[in-house]
Amino acid sequence: MDAESQENDSPRPPVAGSPPVPGSPPVPGSPPVPGSPPAAARRRDPPRGRGFFWSRRRSRGFQRLYEAERELRAGEQRFKAAFEHAPMGIAFMQPDRTVGHVNATFANLLGYTVLELEGMTIAEITHPDDRAETARLVKATLAGEIDGFKVDKRYLRKDGSDVWTTVSVTLVRDEQGRPATFLATISDISARRAAEEALRAGEARFRGLFETALIGFSLHEVVRDASGAPVDYVFLEANQAFGEYTGLAPAEIVGRRVTEVIPGVEASGLIELYGRVALGGEPQRLETYFEPLDRYYDIQVFSPRPGQFATAFLDVTERVRAQRTLEAFFDSQSVGLGILDRELRYVRVNETLADINEVAVADHLGRAFREVLPDRGASIVPVLERALQGEVVDSLEVSGGTSAEPGVEHHWLASYFPVAGEGGPVEAIGLVAIDISGRRAAERELAEMNQGLERRVLERTIELEAANQELEAFSYSVSHDLRAPLRALDGFSLALLQDYGEHLDDTGKDYLARVRAAAQRMGQLIDDMLMLSRVTRREMVREQVDLSALARAVLADLREAQPQRAVEADVADDLVASGDPALLRIVLQNLLMNAWKFTSRRPEAHIAVGEVRRDAGAAYFVRDDGAGFDATYVDKLFTPFQRLHAAEEFPGTGVGLATVARIVRRHGGSVWAEGAVDCGATFYFTLH
Repeated sequence: MDAESQENDSPRPPVAGSPPVPGSPPVPGSPPVPGSPPAAARRRDPPRGRGFFWSRRRSRGFQRLYEAERELRAGEQRFKAAFEHAPMGIAFMQPDRTVGHVNATFANLLGYTVLELEGMTIAEITHPDDRAETARLVKATLAGEIDGFKVDKRYLRKDGSDVWTTVSVTLVRDEQGRPATFLATISDISARRAAEEALRAGEARFRGLFETALIGFSLHEVVRDASGAPVDYVFLEANQAFGEYTGLAPAEIVGRRVTEVIPGVEASGLIELYGRVALGGEPQRLETYFEPLDRYYDIQVFSPRPGQFATAFLDVTERVRAQRTLEAFFDSQSVGLGILDRELRYVRVNETLADINEVAVADHLGRAFREVLPDRGASIVPVLERALQGEVVDSLEVSGGTSAEPGVEHHWLASYFPVAGEGGPVEAIGLVAIDISGRRAAERELAEMNQGLERRVLERTIELEAANQELEAFSYSVSHDLRAPLRALDGFSLALLQDYGEHLDDTGKDYLARVRAAAQRMGQLIDDMLMLSRVTRREMVREQVDLSALARAVLADLREAQPQRAVEADVADDLVASGDPALLRIVLQNLLMNAWKFTSRRPEAHIAVGEVRRDAGAAYFVRDDGAGFDATYVDKLFTPFQRLHAAEEFPGTGVGLATVARIVRRHGGSVWAEGAVDCGATFYFTLH
């Protein structure tokens, strides 16, 4: 045997405070071994003169002593075996809180050998969190406040891990009542503690799930009358969702009867229903309106144990009301609406579809499409089968007679579409049908009207072409036939002044000057009328036009014609518009010539060209600080030959602004003016 084995097998001197082993020398301070003779008896000498009888008695005494010692040794062996092989840890602890003798079970529990463990302090092998409580209990026991104690605590293993145990401690006192040793039994409860922790964690998870679930949940105890019939129930548990769905705070209803919490609940019939389930009935599911709370609930009820029932429910008030609103909408539509299942049976139809099909609503439900519409159904079934495959069949026109008017052709426009669950297969077919017989009749009438309109348009086009030809002829006549007499009148008047002026007095000369001026005005008027005619008939060519450049060019021409004028002109940059360049030049030329003319009496005139932003887009303007006009007559500005100033004051024919208006209208725009007498004028125009 090795040294360690020899050390473990050889007798060891008893540790102070440990119970003495029978047959071993007594240890000072240790309690006597039960059954051993008193020390005085062991030291008594035999009486003198009684040798023989004493010897026999002595022999019998030794025999009894031997047998007692043998029995004691046998008991010691049994005690030792029980101590060493006990299924629980056993330890003797000294009053000074050091470890005395321990059995192998306790040593193995902590991962030490017996010799390593003996002599360590209780604090060394106790978990830090349990040391204070252990010290308190030991102190109370030593003080006689308690005889012992039993506590769940953690010991520290040799490897640093901890182990949960139940420790029962008894204080053994000597004959004088002084603390001799603590006897401790230690049971490993790690498995139990782990199970308890798992149970607590499970309960915590369940409680968390219970409290945070989106489903209202409550537990109840049924209250019965003398006959055993359910008449009430008591709230035992309720989660947060219960409170949100009912408006009843769980903390305020637990422990109370439902008839106290919700007056009028008896009329709902729920107490009887819940009572049947609690007393052994089958679980139930129902969707019901709960009048006392004015809510709709989807409820599942079951019994977890006899006499109790639990409810799990959702507040479906919004869904039910939305569904009823949808049903009302479905039924009130002026178009036919219907739903078919996968077997092409009607599930739902509205009154409009029933009227279209000439079959009552009730006679649709549960019947096949072909059965409800035997005449038209056969031709539409293939279309429905396409919808079952996920295809949307839109705007299919169906025509035919009706039972009420078999000889009159009716027309219906129908659409069929698949109805599928979220990400799932097609579950039903939705259909929308419209009676378009009136539309088809209107279309026929409209086609006839269009034909008549086309004839009238053709006739008007021919008439317009003839009018345009006449206008062309008139324009040619004006430009040639009328100009010649005017030129002759002006020319001969000039010849009279030049050749015979010395024979005429001032009055004659004045008359000839007036004749010439009238002829020239007539010539200008003819030119303006021709211009107005041309801008109306000229073909437009649209492109991007730089209005800033056009305005500057027109102003340059005006400056060149009257270099003596002091006019400050401000033209904004980057004025760009889409339009006909030639026509837009005429617009700016007329507007700027007007501004130049009506500022002629200003020693220093100002003219501005720019744009302003409006909701419909840009509006361009020409502004001056000239004579202005009376706003009362603003509507006459753009009418041909209408003038707001006398010819002697400001010459002109009254055609220029009318020309501007026609060009702007041909561009899809509008023109307007703002102004006041002697305060200038601003002319705006838009282009599209």
